[in-house]
Amino acid sequence: MRTTGLKRKATLTDPIWSVSFLVTRALSKDLVQPCSQLTGRMLDLGCGNRPYRALLPNISAYTAYDVDSSVQPEAVGTASELPFASASFDSVLNTQVIEHVEEPWRVIEEIARVLKPGGKLVLSAPQGWRLHEEPHDFYRFTHYGLTHLLARAGMQVIEFKPQGGAWLTIGQNINNHLWHRKLAKGSLAWFINRGLASAASLCINIICVTLDHIFYDPGDTCNYVVLAERL
Repeated sequence: MRTTGLKRKATLTDPIWSVSFLVTRALSKDLVQPCSQLTGRMLDLGCGNRPYRALLPNISAYTAYDVDSSVQPEAVGTASELPFASASFDSVLNTQVIEHVEEPWRVIEEIARVLKPGGKLVLSAPQGWRLHEEPHDFYRFTHYGLTHLLARAGMQVIEFKPQGGAWLTIGQNINNHLWHRKLAKGSLAWFINRGLASAASLCINIICVTLDHIFYDPGDTCNYVVLAERL
């Protein structure tokens, strides 16, 4: 199991001039309502630096779980073999993880196993995003693919929310290209590119947020947040 750069952020939303502003802004905004429905004992599966801990006002106990021991979770291990008893959690949060596991259906099955009947899952996953955390980057997911994986594990979708539409995705792809040029870190070319990329991203982010609001088309979304319930 790996977690993306989005999980390592100390803040919910990146600065408006940054490479990931468009997607982190949309993702953090769309997590607020479903995360408020998580209650009781909760598992943060792939917790990273726990960027969404503040969005969980109604839980009574919080268990951080990650494959990376450096983030100091309560438990360390993979997402496909959870060291917890069946029906031991009321809620699970799993953001930007399942694209990084070889068999994402096993992760969903394990989530369903550790959830109590009626327990809630908030899950997010990308539909369109550049390669990252290579070579641990295996899948992208559509609305229908996520629904299928959840249903086969005995879970029912309550709500789907796409993070942005076509214009947000276009802007994010341009930002990714600007910021991920292969330059020697610390070199003059790297500093110049970083400055130019920041200025360009500031304009791109403002324009694309506006266009995405006016001409919203979720068929080309970057990401999904889903709220599901264990049957």
